Amino acid sequence: MLSSHRVRAVSPKRMRDVLIILFGLACIPVPLADAFRGLLIYCLWSFMKPQSLAWGPTAREGRFTFFIAIFLLARAWAATAGPKIRIKGPAVWFLMFWLWMAVSAWLSPHRVYAMVFVTKFSKIAMAMILITGLVRTRKQLRSLLMVMAWCAGFYAIKLGLYLLTTSARTHHGGPMGLDNNDTALFITIGLPLLVYLAPQIENVWARRMTYFAAFMSIPAVVVGGSRGGMLALATAWGLILWRKFGLAKGILLGIMGLMLVIPFVPQETYDRYLTLQNHEEDASARGRLWAWETATNMANARPWTGFGVGRQAFMAEYDRYKTHVEDKPHVAHSVWFTTLASMGYIGLVLYVGMMLSALRRCWRTRKLAKQFPGKTGAWVRQYGEMIFVSLAAFCIGATFLSQMGLEYLYGIVLLSVPLLEIARRELEAGPEQSPESEFSGLPAATRKRLRQLDEGYEEAARRRRRMMPGRTTA
Repeated sequence: MLSSHRVRAVSPKRMRDVLIILFGLACIPVPLADAFRGLLIYCLWSFMKPQSLAWGPTAREGRFTFFIAIFLLARAWAATAGPKIRIKGPAVWFLMFWLWMAVSAWLSPHRVYAMVFVTKFSKIAMAMILITGLVRTRKQLRSLLMVMAWCAGFYAIKLGLYLLTTSARTHHGGPMGLDNNDTALFITIGLPLLVYLAPQIENVWARRMTYFAAFMSIPAVVVGGSRGGMLALATAWGLILWRKFGLAKGILLGIMGLMLVIPFVPQETYDRYLTLQNHEEDASARGRLWAWETATNMANARPWTGFGVGRQAFMAEYDRYKTHVEDKPHVAHSVWFTTLASMGYIGLVLYVGMMLSALRRCWRTRKLAKQFPGKTGAWVRQYGEMIFVSLAAFCIGATFLSQMGLEYLYGIVLLSVPLLEIARRELEAGPEQSPESEFSGLPAATRKRLRQLDEGYEEAARRRRRMMPGRTTA
């Protein structure tokens, strides 16, 4: 006798929600076993936000990142030997910036709105600052960089394939809390990590997939129609091609890549990019210039503390300080002017100081690589250059985007602290005594691949020196 009850098939959307919930529950206790692995898991959830792929509210609103952070902090401070944080360079500026953010929010006329943003930022900062102390070896540094690279690479593939398969422009599909502009910036500053880390991957298909993710960053940024993201992407690719292939070959490869991409750009997006040539006739560009004037007026009214961080605090004062009657309240679309209006001139100085300190630390790391004997310092130069390119791309793109709370950026900034410390320790130990010298601990195929990369890098450096006037060939 047949049963009258019908068996319901589980929909793919519901199955995806179940898998994400199970994955989140499995990740929560990881920090209790090992603090560094907990840091990797936290960065995965904080940067990639796997819950963004879910459909149901249970999975999307699950506080997996919060509980992972709680266990990570407990494990790091209560049961982990060695330094938890290193208060050096960018970390000092980061902590001062965080403190001044809280002060400006407390003194803001819109304290309730501002403190919401500070509370959210503080949850991120307390776990993010652990990057400076828990990353202690080159292997750990490489692992964290690989996780961060693929957090951006995943969305590069996802959104890039969307454009190539649909030929349409969309503003959706990135991590939760990020719009099309923020997602474009997120993917762009992760691009150098993909390019520089790909040669270190032993598996040939995984290496090819990493290069594929780097290439897909181009259509992924195009699909969002973000002009600020496009400028950041051009900066990142320009610096990468120049540093890896030299000026002449870099320009040639850039032109060839541009010719391949243009046929896939939707006409609507192409027309939007062309408006950069005449910002006076483009309503969006004109509105951004007006917003920058308004932010400056707000900072001049409260030069020390600003009006408090957060979108709501900024919008609440917009009409009062705008310079054009027809200008409607909207965000500043610039991280520099957003910081200026929110935290005053002191806040802007601290933010710029943090960025300059990280860039300077990367530059010092590259100079330190020259002190290593032979080619043993190639990894130091490459890692310093990689973070430098990411930060330079952010500085260009953030001029036109107002995501001051992008945790991915702060992770890259703070990574410059352990990078220099690890490089110094290996230099002091010497190539013979260093347990990680000449890529020891890696499989033979990976070591061979890395040595080939070093030789190619040295040859490119020699070509650049020969092209520079007034310089003699070493």
